Amino acid sequence: MIAWLKRWLAERAMPVDPNFKHRLVAKQKLGHFFIVELGASDYVIIHDMLGRIQTEDTDDATKSRELMGLRYMALAMSLRTGNGRMPFDWQNDVDLMYLATLPHSKVIPALDEIAAISGIDWITPSFIPKETDTQLEEVEQPTQEDLDANPS
Repeated sequence: MIAWLKRWLAERAMPVDPNFKHRLVAKQKLGHFFIVELGASDYVIIHDMLGRIQTEDTDDATKSRELMGLRYMALAMSLRTGNGRMPFDWQNDVDLMYLATLPHSKVIPALDEIAAISGIDWITPSFIPKETDTQLEEVEQPTQEDLDANPS
């Protein structure tokens, strides 16, 4: 009884999502949390952070870790309780570390659902980019006269 009361009080302290009824909800859940579509502000934040990660002058291992953190932020942004409350703060390191302790067998399908309902395909680790240039174009070799005219 006391555990139920503590859980009930903790849920009442969570912020409420005013647009919960208007968001798409995925069929799959993460535990007892619903996976909902990301909002426009969340979408902008995630893409801005991705742009920052891509343009940073750091090594690939650091960029990979930051991208994994970005995925957990997106997960925190999209989880809701049944009443539309936001159980995790995407800016709180403690909440993100809790999500990072969840098994990959639960997290990856949740990220797949976020990618499907929010239209952010690259957020899931199982994303394979499409090759855009499949035809090889032959380049003409410069003639000796061209090489003599421009030796650099």
